[in-house]
Amino acid sequence: LHPRRNGLRQNQLLQRRLLPAGLAHAAKEVQRLWIEGDRDTARVPVELALKVNCIGNEQDIKDRLRIYLDAGVNTLRAGIEGETVRDRLTNLERLMGLIGEVNADA
Repeated sequence: LHPRRNGLRQNQLLQRRLLPAGLAHAAKEVQRLWIEGDRDTARVPVELALKVNCIGNEQDIKDRLRIYLDAGVNTLRAGIEGETVRDRLTNLERLMGLIGEVNADA
């Protein structure tokens, strides 16, 4: 996985509030390599990618959404998976339901 152009630099919230202490160093190293132009080495570790994305079963996703909500994140960019438009809409509906549950619990 490659970070988007200047993605880690622009998202200081990611480094300060969402990353467990053990992953903050990895994020800073990817940022440094990316800024220095070493794009081939600037790979996001899988563990980091899993921590900053909503991946997993419904409970895992709700837990991640709660972390985002608690950190003050109020915008979510979702890449919805599915082989057909209907599949993607169904998955989007499931995600919206989980977001609604997390917001209701807040």
